[in-house]
Amino acid sequence: MIFIRISCGRRKDPNDGGALSIEKPMLIQQKLRQPRPILIEGVNEKFKNVAVDTLDRLRKNSQALIGLALVLLHDPLTKYLSSENDSQFAALAICRLSDKLAGVENRIYMDPSQQVSYLIKEASDPENLARMFAGWMPFL
Repeated sequence: MIFIRISCGRRKDPNDGGALSIEKPMLIQQKLRQPRPILIEGVNEKFKNVAVDTLDRLRKNSQALIGLALVLLHDPLTKYLSSENDSQFAALAICRLSDKLAGVENRIYMDPSQQVSYLIKEASDPENLARMFAGWMPFL
């Protein structure tokens, strides 16, 4: 165990304004082990549990998220600045968001754990990574 010493500081003398030492040493135990980052174990332990919990909470509040997206879609300012194709693309994106929040991937219903596993598999697929960044060079 490691102990560190801290002090309470100094006060001013009420008579002449000089510094009075009121240090009272205290020993506080310091942990030797630092907290580990979430990805040390890889993507199958803590990271996956946090992702599943987050997706579950997003699903419970899906109506609010979709409602916000619809408000942005029907905002007069965005209608003025965008073309008809942009509005159709945005409507399709909102439908896809609705499907993802409902747990539908490729017309198959998945629970949050299955959906997170599918997403991790897709995100770590070498073909998807190579398409995303040409300099990744998976063949090296």
